[in-house]
Amino acid sequence: MKEFPEDKYVMLFSKQGYVKRPPWLEFSHPRINGIIAAEVPEDDLLLEAQITAGNNDVILGTYLGKAFEVQ
Repeated sequence: MKEFPEDKYVMLFSKQGYVKRPPWLEFSHPRINGIIAAEVPEDDLLLEAQITAGNNDVILGTYLGKAFEVQ
């Protein structure tokens, strides 16, 4: 990406329900060894990363039919 608008965020979701929303701007200056966007435990798995405007309604659901809203 060439542009990193201040009003954008990256939504990160893990298999065990970990959610993080760092500003997109944090990814504008990568280091030689990369950027650690989220420290997910070894027994978990990062499933998804999406760019959002920060004011989107996000609902996560499980295969058992349970759901919750991320704010």
